[in-house]
Amino acid sequence: MIKISLSKFIMTGVLGKIAIGDKLSEVRNFLGEPEDFGRFHKGKIRRERYAKKWLEISFFKGKVISIGIYFQKGTMGCSGTIIELNFDFPIQGLSDMKVFLNWLKDENISFHLKHKYEYECCSAYAYIINEATTATFENGQLDSVQISGDF
Repeated sequence: MIKISLSKFIMTGVLGKIAIGDKLSEVRNFLGEPEDFGRFHKGKIRRERYAKKWLEISFFKGKVISIGIYFQKGTMGCSGTIIELNFDFPIQGLSDMKVFLNWLKDENISFHLKHKYEYECCSAYAYIINEATTATFENGQLDSVQISGDF
């Protein structure tokens, strides 16, 4: 089991021993087999899910191109799995967008609004954090934090 600090992930792009550019074999050595996987972008990108689907890693040509943490409604964490997240900001299942953005300010972590979406069912926001991380919110609640690299 490893513990992950969300602020460290946002600031460094490193999740435990996993970073953008790592080989698929290195990720598998660290995390084991994924719980499920799929392909997209005409089959060129492989997406794997771990830690009860809280963690999603995408690969292109056998190397990590994105790492995402997904906050799921009705669940508090991913205890009992190889990955345990250390929520170093106030969270009750899901974090309120204003609370999360204030936490970023308090941590001196820069961010700006990238997109606002309005759907029949909900509103969604995407913020860029430190130019390499995206945080998404649905109906004012934290949905995901993702780091992406070039491919």
